[in-house]
Amino acid sequence: MLTLIARIAPHFDPRELRNAPHYDDERPSIGPDRHLEILARRDRIFQKQDGTLPRVLPIVEELMRQIRDLCSSRGISLSIVLIPEETQVDPDLRRRLADRFPVYHDENVDFDLPNVKLTEALAALGIAHHDLLPIMRRNDARLFKPQDTHWNIAGNALAAEEIAKFLSRVLAVDAGSS
Repeated sequence: MLTLIARIAPHFDPRELRNAPHYDDERPSIGPDRHLEILARRDRIFQKQDGTLPRVLPIVEELMRQIRDLCSSRGISLSIVLIPEETQVDPDLRRRLADRFPVYHDENVDFDLPNVKLTEALAALGIAHHDLLPIMRRNDARLFKPQDTHWNIAGNALAAEEIAKFLSRVLAVDAGSS
């Protein structure tokens, strides 16, 4: 990231921002076909027979263990927030994805399993964590920009509120144990 900033900074002219289009929470960012292609490539972790999750989970667990140990060695409290993929939250999008890519039909996927496995791993490692998936699924508002994999204003607001609550609980526990 720092390398990227170092390369861009000499060429950045803040006056160009005045002519940039204004953010529009309702405007799709990319075309519908491209959006589904991006999701199909990223969402392989949800496919039951793909093998991606069993292959990457031990690697993720080991990295989390290393991060936990590094933080602990420096007296730093580690907390992790699980951020859901758009298809985990939006059932209409899941249907469109399955219509375009049959491997994503309900019988072939489990959109909860990665979060379940990560939650189990984080608990076993003693790492404080919070999964945003349940609260985002219960929310009736649209939480992602159309044809975009990023939260819209409502999604950002909900996530910020939930993360603030989580961190308040974590900080209260940390304060009580010191």
